[in-house]
Amino acid sequence: MKEENLLLKNAQYRRLFILTVALLCASTLSNVVLGFAVSARKESVILVPTLPSEFRVGSGSVQAEYIEMLTRDTAYLILNRHPNNTEYFEQALLQIVDPGRYAQVEAQLQADRENRIETATSTSFMPIEIYVDPSGDYSEIVGRHFTYVDQELIASETKVFAARWVRQGMSVKLADFAEIEMRERKGGAL
Repeated sequence: MKEENLLLKNAQYRRLFILTVALLCASTLSNVVLGFAVSARKESVILVPTLPSEFRVGSGSVQAEYIEMLTRDTAYLILNRHPNNTEYFEQALLQIVDPGRYAQVEAQLQADRENRIETATSTSFMPIEIYVDPSGDYSEIVGRHFTYVDQELIASETKVFAARWVRQGMSVKLADFAEIEMRERKGGAL
């Protein structure tokens, strides 16, 4: 009986040993597969040369610095216009416009282009201050706006422009950009 008990215990230990070795092999194999999967995964980060650091847009609110940079770049595209560069700037601007407003903005840009060509008018804008509402859907930019006919400066004034933003998934799109009166500013006094 003693020998039979020893043989049974030995068989139980052997089965336990085989099961342990099988689980260890399965665990090792799964770790190797996961290791290859992680090392082969490609992560991409979009680098925008005009942004000073990396920004992330998640399910929460958009970083104020990102909206500030969008406001600056949008003002540059809209307000620094010359009859010779309008088409390039229009195409760049239309890439950030909310699709619901695309046709309307495109029509406004085309009318503006035709007017600039007819009148030989160009404008430039020098930002002074940018305000971003904490909600992330509104911003203002204050700056000096210069108007030229041919090469003659005909106007130089401080103006305020307001931008409204909408989120679409993980992107932020321009819904509206318009001049407002200085007294309508939400960003406070200069």
